[in-house]
Amino acid sequence: MIQLIHADGADLPLVQKEIFRYLGYGSQTPTDTEILKRTEECTETLRQALSCKACFDRFPLTFTENGVTVGDLHLPSMDLKRHLRGCGSAYLMTATLGYEVDRILGRYSLLSPVHAVIAQAVGAAAIEAFCDRLCRQFADIEQKKLRSRFSAGYGDLPLDTQPALLGLLDAYRKIGVTLTEGLMMIPTKSVSAIVGIEN
Repeated sequence: MIQLIHADGADLPLVQKEIFRYLGYGSQTPTDTEILKRTEECTETLRQALSCKACFDRFPLTFTENGVTVGDLHLPSMDLKRHLRGCGSAYLMTATLGYEVDRILGRYSLLSPVHAVIAQAVGAAAIEAFCDRLCRQFADIEQKKLRSRFSAGYGDLPLDTQPALLGLLDAYRKIGVTLTEGLMMIPTKSVSAIVGIEN
């Protein structure tokens, strides 16, 4: 059964080190005080806009000659098959930060290129932090080790499987996530993924 989560983004851990990594600093902290100040500004602005939502379901896995079947959905991918080897079931999940984050990102792109780049990094760190929280919840439920998230477009899993993956979770009706004609997710700070549960 498809389950929903609406989470308060106020306590989502937005670690500056992760934001700086998305900005291209690697493991270093920038020394430019202006960058540090703007990062703090963007982090607080986006935090207030977060509307974290997710839908997910648990499916049995069947391994085929050229991929994996998740529930009744066949995914032709040898990379995914290798990634899920040793798993008998998996969670399929879609998560988003919501449309208000997109509105702020759009405003920054018009007003300040520097803020726009930083805000994109904050958004990337935020959706990853939310997905990490979901996966910890899955692990607590299962009391088993989980594989890392695997999304459409990774390795040889075609991006054009994305509509079927979102459809399986009824993601548009459940949490408002849809796709453009180019298969990009809207809201942009959204993630869909398969999370294997080890036997």
